[in-house]
Amino acid sequence: MNRSIPRRASQASALGLILSLLPSWPYLYYTILRYLVGVTAVLLIVRAEELKKAQWVWLWIAVAVVFNPIVPLYLPAHMQAITSLACAFLFALSLRVLRL
Repeated sequence: MNRSIPRRASQASALGLILSLLPSWPYLYYTILRYLVGVTAVLLIVRAEELKKAQWVWLWIAVAVVFNPIVPLYLPAHMQAITSLACAFLFALSLRVLRL
């Protein structure tokens, strides 16, 4: 797999999740963010599987489930903020751990 695609997607997802903490975004932003984060999580599942990092595979599966756009999981605002911040940290961390 071309390493630059998951790297850019991971960076964009981390930035998008951090920006989602600002209160003035329209609903469309969160819908697009769900697609971006979901697709990026799937890309990182493939990359973690290539590197035989089973813990990261399961972690990205969980992220893909939480941020899937098909059957959205609606959380209370404070839980969504915590989840977004934690996932942004994971996307940033994956740049080093998964050698993106």
